[in-house]
Amino acid sequence: MNQSFKLRSLLRSLISSPPPPTLTSLKWVSTKTSPTPLLQSQQYLLHHIQHLLSLKAHQKNFNYERSLLSALKSCETTHLAVSQGRGQQIHCLVFKAGLDSNTFIRNSLINMYSKCGFFGLAKSLFDSSPKLDPVSCNIMISGYVKSGNLDDARKLFEVMPQKGCVSYTTMIMGFVKKDFWGEAIEVYKEMRNASVVPNELTMASVISACCRVGRIWDCRMLHGLVIKMMFDGFVLVSTNLLNMYCASSSLGEARALFDAMQKKNVVSWNVMLNGYSKAGFANLAKELFEMIPDKDIVSWGTIIDGYVRVEMLREALMMYRLMVSTGLGPSDVTMIDLISACGRAMAIVEGLMRLVCN
Repeated sequence: MNQSFKLRSLLRSLISSPPPPTLTSLKWVSTKTSPTPLLQSQQYLLHHIQHLLSLKAHQKNFNYERSLLSALKSCETTHLAVSQGRGQQIHCLVFKAGLDSNTFIRNSLINMYSKCGFFGLAKSLFDSSPKLDPVSCNIMISGYVKSGNLDDARKLFEVMPQKGCVSYTTMIMGFVKKDFWGEAIEVYKEMRNASVVPNELTMASVISACCRVGRIWDCRMLHGLVIKMMFDGFVLVSTNLLNMYCASSSLGEARALFDAMQKKNVVSWNVMLNGYSKAGFANLAKELFEMIPDKDIVSWGTIIDGYVRVEMLREALMMYRLMVSTGLGPSDVTMIDLISACGRAMAIVEGLMRLVCN
C-alpha cells in the first residue's frame, strides 16, 4: 500500500507542477525603442517609391529599371507592402513606363506577389506572359508547393523549359513535405537521368524520403554519394543521414557518422539520442545526453521517453524534475508518457497487493 501511495503522490506532483517561468515574468524590460527590421524595410521602400515618382520623363534611363527592381525586392520583405498598395503602385509605374514586357521586371513582380501571399495576382501575371521562362516557372512552382498545391506544381514542372537544380529540388521538397516519399524519389531519379547536379538541399530532402521507404543499402549508397559530392560538411545533410541510419536500426554506423561530424547542432544530438532511446539503450542514451552542450525540450523529452520505454520510471521522473528546474516545461507527449507510465506502475502495484491479500 505504501508503494502505491508514493506512486500516486508522484503522479499528483507531476500534474500539479507549476509551469516554468516565461520571459514575461522578468522584472526588467528595456525602455529604449529602436526601429524594427520591418519598419526599416517599409521606410526604405517608401524612399524608393518617392524617388521613382519624383523622376521626370527624360530622367528615366537604365537606372530607372534598376530602381524599380530594387523597389520590388524591398516589397518582398513585407506582406504589408502589397496589402497597403505599395507593390501595386510600383506595378503601375512599371506599366506606365512600358516595362511590363521586361522579363526581369515581370519576374520580380511575380515573385513579389507570390512571396507576399497574393498568389492569385502572381498567377494572373504569369498566365499573361507571352512564353514560359525557367525563372518565372520556378517562382510559380515554389508558390504552388508552399500552398500545398502539388498537382498544379507538377503540371507546370512537366511543361517548363530548361529544368535545373532549383526546379527539381523544389518539387522534391514539396513531395517530402507532404509525405509523398515515393514521388520525391522518382523526381530525384528523373533529375539524375537528366544529368542535373543536385545540391545539398536536394540530397537532404532525398535522404529524408529514403529514410521512410529505403533500406540500409540505400543509406550506405546515399552516404557514399554525399561524401563523393563533398556535402558531408553540411550539418543538415549529415543529420538526415544520421536519422536514416537510426531509422534502419544501424546504430553502430550512426554513431560512427555522428562522431565523425565536424559540426553538430542540437538536432544532430537529439537524433542520435532518439536512436538510442527508441532502441532501449538507456545507459548509452544517458551518456550521450550528458554530453549535449545545449539541451532543449526535445533533448529532455527524448531521454525521459527512453527511460519510460524500459520501465525505468524513477529515472524518468528524476529527469522530469531536473528539466523543470532548468526552466523548461514538458511537451504534451512527455506528459502523456509519464502519466501513462505512472498509471501502469500503479496498476502493477495494486495488482500485486490484491494477489498478496488473496
